[in-house]
Amino acid sequence: MPLPVIFKFISDTSGSKFNEVIGEMDQVKIRSERASRAIKSLASIFRDGQDPALALAGAVENLTKASVAASTSLQAKLGSTELAEIMNDPQRRDVQLDAGQVDLAARKITFDNASVAALNSITARANTILIQNSFMTVVQNSGMINMYVSSGLVNQNYGTMVDGRVNFAGLNTFTIGNNSFAIGNQTQLNSAYGTNLIEIPNGGTPQAGKVNVLKL
Repeated sequence: MPLPVIFKFISDTSGSKFNEVIGEMDQVKIRSERASRAIKSLASIFRDGQDPALALAGAVENLTKASVAASTSLQAKLGSTELAEIMNDPQRRDVQLDAGQVDLAARKITFDNASVAALNSITARANTILIQNSFMTVVQNSGMINMYVSSGLVNQNYGTMVDGRVNFAGLNTFTIGNNSFAIGNQTQLNSAYGTNLIEIPNGGTPQAGKVNVLKL
């Protein structure tokens, strides 16, 4: 039987379900929908060896998104200076967020044509991670995107797959606060590696404003 799937939602005063999303399963594929690329499109949860019959363990449906502009609960999480800065920036103020923070744990995670947005952090933990044609957004400048894999390493060969590492294919866009960068080819991967895409030594601390790769 697949591992259980757990999704936890904490509602704000307007009733929106966004604060925290936690998923635990054997294997997760996150796909976008045409109208709403979001965590609610979590799909294809299955165990190794069950191909082509997929054992669906669970999915998130009807997850209400919220923006900083529209949510007093999200606003309360920000200091006055940062809140004022975000409210004066439409590209950050109006982002439709899936959660205050997004946490996913699985044996393998594939972000395939996915769009994930959070206020302060996006974290994925898996033996192997593939990010393909996806968007990841964290609104706070002090926020971060953390990828935990078994080796703690990036596969530096774009468009290939190495077990135990974070892999990239297709065109991917990462935005953390005011910092935005793309990984859509080997040149962009080379440019991001060591600057915006950081391998954190074992026991090290993830860096704010970065996509951090760490060892499980």
